[in-house]
Amino acid sequence: MRREQVLDAARRNPFRLATFATLAIVLALLVPMTEQIQLGPLLSLMHIPMFALLVLLWMHALTRKWLGTAAAVVMCLAVGTTLAVGTEVLQYWIPGRWPSVADVVRNLLGLLLGIGVFFWLGLERRRN
Repeated sequence: MRREQVLDAARRNPFRLATFATLAIVLALLVPMTEQIQLGPLLSLMHIPMFALLVLLWMHALTRKWLGTAAAVVMCLAVGTTLAVGTEVLQYWIPGRWPSVADVVRNLLGLLLGIGVFFWLGLERRRN
């Protein structure tokens, strides 16, 4: 698929793109790690942009057709917080992974950053 085709598909169905991104991020957070990775601090910081992108995509998808902006913010915060805490709790049972309160905080910071970027870009005014 060419870049233009991907962007066109994202514009036509942002819900599908947000769903795919959610699955990809959840899988990335739950993949077993058998060896210690030397980039540990860098990987921990990746929680912020991952969750920022996630909430940005969901805010765009939800406000486009289904919800008003305030309802989308509440829904993204509720579902995002559940994902942030849930993925960390599930890591307890995954080999080579361990739950971390610091990662939950980074996830929540990512949620807030994504909502901020959504408003900063003015996407709430593009509702069809």
